[in-house]
Amino acid sequence: MIQRLLLIASILPVFTIAQTTEVLEDNSEYVNTLERLDYKELDIENNDYFSSFKILDDAIQDKRVFFIGEDHRYRRSNSDFQLKLLRYLHDEVGLKNLIIEQGKSTSYIINKYVVEGDEKYKEILQNYAYPYYYEFYVKLYDYNQTLPDSQKIRVHGIDMERSISNGYKALGMLTPKEKAPKEIMATIESIRGMAGYYDNYFSTIKEDSVTYNMWKFAGTMFFDGANTLEGILDDWHEHDSILGAYIGEDYPLYTEILKGLEAAKQWYEYQEADAYQEWVLREEFMYQRFEEVLRSYPNEKFLGSFGRCHTSKTIQNGWCDLYGFESLANRINASQDSVVTDKVLTIGSYYPLSPYFYKKNADVFVIEGLSRLVKVDQVMLFKVDEDTIYKNVQDNFDFVAINKRKPEEEKKAKEVMSELFDNLSTSTDYMVHFDFALGRTEFEIGDFNSAMNDKGYTSLPTV
Repeated sequence: MIQRLLLIASILPVFTIAQTTEVLEDNSEYVNTLERLDYKELDIENNDYFSSFKILDDAIQDKRVFFIGEDHRYRRSNSDFQLKLLRYLHDEVGLKNLIIEQGKSTSYIINKYVVEGDEKYKEILQNYAYPYYYEFYVKLYDYNQTLPDSQKIRVHGIDMERSISNGYKALGMLTPKEKAPKEIMATIESIRGMAGYYDNYFSTIKEDSVTYNMWKFAGTMFFDGANTLEGILDDWHEHDSILGAYIGEDYPLYTEILKGLEAAKQWYEYQEADAYQEWVLREEFMYQRFEEVLRSYPNEKFLGSFGRCHTSKTIQNGWCDLYGFESLANRINASQDSVVTDKVLTIGSYYPLSPYFYKKNADVFVIEGLSRLVKVDQVMLFKVDEDTIYKNVQDNFDFVAINKRKPEEEKKAKEVMSELFDNLSTSTDYMVHFDFALGRTEFEIGDFNSAMNDKGYTSLPTV
């Protein structure tokens, strides 16, 4: 036995130094040459320590647009990474523009607070934004307070108005208090009414409640914001000049928000019909909006943290289950009419601790090898070199971040379900129906079933 142990010990050094070869599904091979990788553990805390980001120094100099391709389930971790990268890029290349995966209504509200310092908009953000996004905006405000006006970070919403409540709120803030002409009276009073309606609804929702997490943006209210919008859009098209004269100098922004709401209405209809146009419409809308921003701020630089599906630099087949897919980053980087062709840098973020880390996907197959170098609670940034193992992510990203921080912002299912059941009356029989939005919350079925059993309900199957 002793001799066998000594033999094993003697071959271990040879094994760890040698290159390892793995077989892909198509029976081809790649060589896992980890010793040649350029990578660095990142400190993404909100502090003044930026040396861990020096791995980016050479790559950022000739770029104008920077994307983090994120997983939205990791909101706190994503926000921390985005804020630290924003501060680094501000120091290194003078970046002072943040693009967000939201409409112009949201960026209008954010800028009123983080740039202009209007405290009443801070309260609006607290009600209308997810808690971790709200925390990010407060930190951004604090950072702006340290900067001269000419260097403050501005926010640009380039998405359609998918958060319809935010659209109503911004329109309400931009609407004069004077009585409107009769041709547009119903529209103006409906906008004011819906804005107030959402204000009242959101102000009654606790930030730590299951109701908040599940229903904040979908809404469970009596009035239908989308059906109300239909009449508003009709009035806008029919009485554009009257509406413009009534709104005054803010009408250009007012119009852009209405355009975003109209596009979102069409987008939701495509989504409900499972139509491919849903993806094409949104990518092209964001691309056109961003090109307008780029032209308005020539030579300035921009950072955005978007869903990873939007950030591949090349046309993809099988990417996010889409085919022939031209992502936002691809359109910006490669379109003939783009003003920043070949000026885009992308960082793809992967989360090996997530249950949605699909090993069957080609890009994740490569990332799985890199994740072995990352310890729990670490965030490691890898440079994507042409001569290493990145064959399936090589053209998509310039860097890959492996994030093994624990998703602390996600609640345990038992806590969530206990709160939900405690809010149900015990004097009435209920048939409880659950819709699981996997993109919103990660449930541990064991804890979930434990909570169900504690309340006398049947467990959900685990298979």
